[in-house]
Amino acid sequence: MSSLNHMLGVLDLFTEAEPIWTINEATESLGRSRSTIYRYFRALTRAGLLVPISSGAYALGPFIVKLDRQIRLSDPLLRVAPALMAKLRQKSGNVVILGRFFHTSVLCIHQEGDPDDIAVTFARGRTMPLFRGATPKVILANLPVRVLKDIYLAHGEKIREAGLGGDWNEFRANLRKIRKAGFYVTPGGEVDHAVTGIAAPIFDKQKEILASVTLAVSERHCTPEMVESFVEMVRATAQEITEEVARLEDSLGSKTADNFAPAAAG
Repeated sequence: MSSLNHMLGVLDLFTEAEPIWTINEATESLGRSRSTIYRYFRALTRAGLLVPISSGAYALGPFIVKLDRQIRLSDPLLRVAPALMAKLRQKSGNVVILGRFFHTSVLCIHQEGDPDDIAVTFARGRTMPLFRGATPKVILANLPVRVLKDIYLAHGEKIREAGLGGDWNEFRANLRKIRKAGFYVTPGGEVDHAVTGIAAPIFDKQKEILASVTLAVSERHCTPEMVESFVEMVRATAQEITEEVARLEDSLGSKTADNFAPAAAG
């Protein structure tokens, strides 16, 4: 792992449960020398990614807020998905979640509706385990085989505990079924008590998995007829987002090409 990766790894220390860290605490947690951690903290503070808040203590810095705004305004997925998710929320009456693959988990990058309405823990900015729930399973099912192989080798025990497969072949076969179906429905309580997740994949222009959109539905609304209706809604929304992201990327690509086009001869 590079020095840059080690430095950026410092940011992973700052969580909702532990939002404040000192250099000494970070040194002990990360197992690096104090001088190295000091350099990391100094560089991250200069960049605005950390901010000193009291004698020797640090919190996440204001530049992260700036980056958050920039990604909302510039990421094609986040420019397209919210409006379509809002339509799904209005039509279904349920919380809608947008999840993206991130390291060895899935990160919620947008939501429509109040997750507290049905006690959904997977809210914006929170990560979800990779092997439980509709959102991550739909993403897993559409990852390239080489990526899945690496995931299996690193997390075989967790995969077995989640019931996704006792060996590599079974794991791959289970994910193939999800990919072929084009959606996934979790039983209520797999992630949140009395909540069923219904997810479908979103793809980029190269037909590679980009994200997943999920309805979080109270179990009391999950009759077979309602689930069938919700599945159709979610799949339609995922397809719309896929198509709109491709259109926006084409548009942005055309503008970029125009900016670099040679001037016409006079």
